[in-house]
Formats: sequence, structure tokens, C-alpha cells
Amino acid sequence: MGTEAFLEKLKDILYKQEEISEIPRIQRFVARPSLTDLFNIEEGVLPKSERNRLIQEAHVKHGYSLKEISNVLHVHYTTISKVFYR
Repeated sequence: MGTEAFLEKLKDILYKQEEISEIPRIQRFVARPSLTDLFNIEEGVLPKSERNRLIQEAHVKHGYSLKEISNVLHVHYTTISKVFYR
């Protein structure tokens, strides 16, 4: 789609489009961070409160499904749904 610098310039515009439901999901979330980046997988284990906050952010703000999040965190998707729906 373009260089990283190009995407950085367009992030504000793209994030505003996340709220418009007529735009296909794949286009609304083109600038979202990857789940491995969001959860900082290489850094090791997150404190539970931080992990739960990031689960909420990944699902609500960035539009990831609970199944996608569970795959990255290597937990069952019902575990993720319990965190999300408490």
C-alpha cells in the first residue's frame, strides 16, 4: 500500500474511518497495529491487568475478533470472552 512514512501520515484519517460502518472492515482497520505488536509478545508475560486492558483495546478499538486475540495469546477464546464481558 505504501511506505511506513506514508501510513503514518494517514493514520489520523484512517482512524476516523473506523467509525463509519459502510466502509468494509478490512479498509477501516488497515492502519491498526498487529496483535503481536500490541501485546508485545517478545517482551514476555504481561501483568494480568495490562493484558486485560489490551484485550479490550484490541477488540473494541482495533476490531480484532476474540478468536484472533486468543490465537495470539495461546489461550482458549472463552478465556478472552470472559475477560471482555466481565
